[in-house]
Amino acid sequence: MTTTATTNPAPDAQVSRELIEAALADMYAAWMDRDWDRFNTHLDPQVTAWESHLPEMIRGLDDLGRYRAERGEPPAMKSFSADICDVDVWGETAVVRYLLVGEPLQESTPRRVARVTEVFRWNGSDWLIVRRHAEAR
Repeated sequence: MTTTATTNPAPDAQVSRELIEAALADMYAAWMDRDWDRFNTHLDPQVTAWESHLPEMIRGLDDLGRYRAERGEPPAMKSFSADICDVDVWGETAVVRYLLVGEPLQESTPRRVARVTEVFRWNGSDWLIVRRHAEAR
């Protein structure tokens, strides 16, 4: 995890919540666009991720890139978004809990829902995801 001291302190809790919600909305819009570079701008370079469907933990953007190359393109979705349940902000750290909902293109395909918990850190200009846990629901 990148933990450099910042000269620009995190915004107050309400502004931080708004910035985090906007970051998640942009991240999943990037997912829909298959814009992985934009998606990655919301992740700390040393991000770790536990996902129900993964055999091992993702450790950093290099691991994530290898995983993406091996899995191929994810299925197209009608929509893919975070239904935010709770955001707690403590200075330069925040924890967000949400349901990640993917609506399939075909009605015969089940919708994808996961419970997600993410830890964000303020890097002086942006809130970045440093830890992620997602469990299929």
